[in-house]
Amino acid sequence: MTVRSENPAIFHCENKCGLCHGDNRKCSCSEQPPASKKKKSGKQKQSSGDLRKLYKNLQKEHERVGTAFQNLQEQNEELARDLAEREADLEELANLVSTKDEVIKNGERRLLQAKKVIADLKAEVQSLRSRNDHEEPDNQHQPPQQQSETEIGGVSSHSLSGIHSRYDKVLQVIYDNRCSMANAFRLAGCPRSTVRDFVAIAELKIVDHREHERVIRDHVGSVKELEVTCRKRLRRYLPVMANLRREGKLLPLKFDERFYE
Repeated sequence: MTVRSENPAIFHCENKCGLCHGDNRKCSCSEQPPASKKKKSGKQKQSSGDLRKLYKNLQKEHERVGTAFQNLQEQNEELARDLAEREADLEELANLVSTKDEVIKNGERRLLQAKKVIADLKAEVQSLRSRNDHEEPDNQHQPPQQQSETEIGGVSSHSLSGIHSRYDKVLQVIYDNRCSMANAFRLAGCPRSTVRDFVAIAELKIVDHREHERVIRDHVGSVKELEVTCRKRLRRYLPVMANLRREGKLLPLKFDERFYE
């Protein structure tokens, strides 16, 4: 539609500016055509869509990094526990090595002591043999009655010292080494029979020293008969002996009650 007028400034409505009402082809107004606004809004929608995608991607990446960090933290805790266990194992191993070294040193010292004990026993046996060799000619010239009196009255505290020393030696070896009876006799260098056959004589002295002295003083007979007498005297001390064995003051030997009859 064209507006006609006598005024030459009249122009077509389609070219009329919305702000100054002049010719929009010649004015410098900021109003833009509707088509350009549509294009700008389309670009804004496109940029906001890209930002949303980017935000979602960043959110997913953040979740992935958080999950990875949590996994790494659990792995670090597991590695820390493993490291602590390994340190404990190393410390235990070091203590074991130190203990083994100490055991070896103690074993060497005990071996030297055992060698010394063996040497002393050999010297004692040699001395006894030489003494017997000197005493045999004198005994051959004694009358039969005098020989029997010497055998009967020959038991004394001095003659029983070997029994007590062997018993104490085996008991000390068990206390020092915490070993079995068999190993104790082996380390002490004492035959088992030399202690077992006279155990009552040795234990009565430990249980009741005065009773032991009275038995020796009143006894007339051989050492074997003295052993039987000491067994009978020990019968009244059986509860006391049980306590002494638990305390390690007597050898860990077990006998039937008939043994003390």
